[in-house]
Amino acid sequence: MALIANLQYAWTLFVDPMHKAHNWEVAGIQWAFSIFIATETWLTPVAGAVVDRLGPAWGPRITVAFGGVLVGIGWVLNAYADSLMLLYAGAAISGTGAGAIYATCIGNAVKWFPDRRGLAVGMTAAGFGAGRR
Repeated sequence: MALIANLQYAWTLFVDPMHKAHNWEVAGIQWAFSIFIATETWLTPVAGAVVDRLGPAWGPRITVAFGGVLVGIGWVLNAYADSLMLLYAGAAISGTGAGAIYATCIGNAVKWFPDRRGLAVGMTAAGFGAGRR
């Protein structure tokens, strides 16, 4: 969760350095964030279905590991992006991975604490937010 939180909560810290380094328009850079958020949120049902299909023993492990690999690839692409298209590809890949990790963690928290679902989701989301520090 800490690996993915910075892509969302600290994004604005990366915009100005990218603008200065590549002379890209800020609006163009911000599209990468929009792509990240769109893929992170809209693909979470797919991640949840994969976790359920693989079962409780392997589903979460495989989905979180796969998501972590995707986020890592996205970080590397973002670090070496020399065009907006490459930055957008990194955003799409890392957003897909972030959604897989987030959906799996939230889903597991709800399953582990069925009588305290709201608290479980809140604590998991708080852990996600704490990863930005």
